[in-house]
This record gives sequence, C-alpha cells and structure tokens, in this order.
Amino acid sequence: MSSNFVSSGQESEILLDDNQPNVTWQNRIYTALRKCYSWRRMVKTLAIGQLLSFCVCGAGVASQALKRHHFDAPTTQSFLYYYLLAITYGALLAYKCSKEGAAGGILDILKRRGWKYLFVAFADVEGNYAMVLAYQYTSLTSVQLLDSFAIVGVMVLSWFVLKVRYRLIHYVGVVICVVGTVALVFADIKTSRASGQASNPALGDFLVLLGATLLSISNIAQEYFVKRFDWIEFVGMIGILGSFISGIQLIVIERHSLDNIDWSQDGTSVVLLMAGFAVSLFVFYSVTPYFMRISSALLFVLSILTADLYAFLFGLFVFNYKFSSIYCISFVVIAVGLIVYTWRPTDTRVNSTTGKQESQDIQQEQE
Repeated sequence: MSSNFVSSGQESEILLDDNQPNVTWQNRIYTALRKCYSWRRMVKTLAIGQLLSFCVCGAGVASQALKRHHFDAPTTQSFLYYYLLAITYGALLAYKCSKEGAAGGILDILKRRGWKYLFVAFADVEGNYAMVLAYQYTSLTSVQLLDSFAIVGVMVLSWFVLKVRYRLIHYVGVVICVVGTVALVFADIKTSRASGQASNPALGDFLVLLGATLLSISNIAQEYFVKRFDWIEFVGMIGILGSFISGIQLIVIERHSLDNIDWSQDGTSVVLLMAGFAVSLFVFYSVTPYFMRISSALLFVLSILTADLYAFLFGLFVFNYKFSSIYCISFVVIAVGLIVYTWRPTDTRVNSTTGKQESQDIQQEQE
C-alpha cells in the first residue's frame, strides 16, 4: 500500500530562488504572483473567520439580553434559525434537484445518506443545547476553559477521520490561541464577568465537555460533506433535520417556559432579540460551508475564539462591563496564533487503496 501527502486548505507554495541559474523574468513574476495569491488567500480566510466570530458574538449578545428579559428557552431559539435554514436552503435544494432532473429529489438524498445527516444534525442541535444549558450550572470561567476541549477534539478527529497531518507551525499556532483564551478567562475574572455561584459545577462541566465533543463531531462532519458534496445540500438537510429535532425537543421540554413569558410587557423586545439571534446564526451557518471549503474545521474553531472579545466590546455599551486592557492583549495573542496557523497549509494523507475506494463510494452516492 502506497501513500502520499497532498496540501489541503490552500495550495502549497513553490517558490523559486532568484539566485538559481536560468531563472527568467517570467519565473520571477510567477513567483511574485504566487506569493501575492498566498497572502490574499490568508487574509481572506482570516477575514471570513472573523465574520463568523462576529455572528457568534451577535447571537451571544442577543441570548444574554433575552435572559435579562427572563426568557430561558434555548431550544426555541435554535428552532428559529434551523427553520430559516430549512425553508431557504431546503427550497434551493429542491429547485436544484428539479433543475438537474434528479429522480426523487430530497427524498432520494434522504434514502442514500439521510442517516448521516440525521446524525450530524443531532450532534449539532444537542451540542449547542448542552453548551447553553451548562451556563445554568457552572461558571463562565469553567465554560470558557473547558470549551477549549473542542480544539483537541477537532484535531484528533481531523487526524483520524479526515487524515489531516499537521506541521510544527500549526501546533505552535494552536498553543498561541489557547494562551490567548487563558488570558481572556483571566480578564473575565478580573472584571468580575466570571463571578457568580455555580449551582452544580460537576454537572455543568460535564455538559460543557459533552457539548464540545458533539460540536467537534458536527464541525468535522461539515468539513467532510462540503468538500465532497454540494454545500447547499448539506445546509438544507441540516436545516430540515435540525428543525425537526429541535421542534420535537421544544414541544417536550420548553412548552411550559413559553407559556410563562409575559408577552404583553416584554413581547416586542423578546421578538426582536430572537430575530437578531436567528439572523446572526442564519448568516453563520450560510457562510461556514464556504469557510470549510477553503480552510479546515480546526481553523474554524480557532477563529471563533475571538467571539467573546467582540461580545465584551458590545457589553461595554449595552451591559456596562468594566474595561480591561487584558482583553486587547488576548485578542492580539489569538490573532497572532491564527496568522501563525494559516502561514502554511496542512497536509492530507491519502492512501492509494482507501482513497480510490472512497472516491468510488462518493461517486455512487452522487449518482
């Protein structure tokens, strides 16, 4: 069995030494263009990653404001953006299937790989629910520290499932990002954002680890699907199945919570905040597939580490947070870690036998 390594996420740089003999001016122009392309691609990846982080921040601020209105129904919030994804990308998927003359349309997709999408949708819905629920039992500090477990989970799953092979520079970038996260937690403690009694720390910490694990599975599955199948299919199926799962969970768990809301007094504010939450995550789920195609699940997890920093900036004006220069330092540290990580592309180990079999399996599913 033979195996080789191919560059993933972005093209490998093949740079020419100007001191080499027989290097023409055309070669030098080509080398300069390759360098320029590599820089542009890195900047674009970082910019899109921060757009995703900003969407997470918007959803977090809206969710925190909802709690101040005594609205505690995380599954209801999730159902809204899954429903938006379902009616938008589900309709696009149905149109695409009819235009391409695919027999059976969405039902045929469900028959061929519906169980895979159901598993990913379940991991995504319950992972988000576990993370939100953890805040009721443990402190913000514990949530932020243990949430870093998602980085480890994504790295391990990428290694075994996606056959990604990291270089030393990638490990250095990850370590720098984690250091920035620790600085962020320290800033939260200093400004008393992380204060508060934990009613059940053991249960809360377990929920954080469970949520981080499920979201790691969801992220890896998303990278796998969007790089092998149509991204509209992935988002459409996650929206359809996610709204189905969260809808059932809403009816079973949260129907009484909705009845207790004073809609006459807080109705308008709650509706606007829920709309802001849903739109933020709708944009997030719409842009993420493109980000996954040009980068990786690990860079995705690292990029959204800055979301809490943006939430802090909002909180300065909305929630009267105390300012701390440590937030600025942590942002710079995480930004440096992201730049270091994206400096070189990762490698994907492709086995000649298993790779050929996987290509045949994908082709059979697409037919």
